[in-house]
Amino acid sequence: MLAGFLPIMHLHENYSTKRAGVAGIRARVEYIHCIN
Repeated sequence: MLAGFLPIMHLHENYSTKRAGVAGIRARVEYIHCIN
């Protein structure tokens, strides 16, 4: 990977992980509500 490209990728990855984490938690909560 190019050195100049890496920080952008890292930032994007961090942001995506955070969003995916929030969405995943929300989905899990909804799923638990559905099966109970």
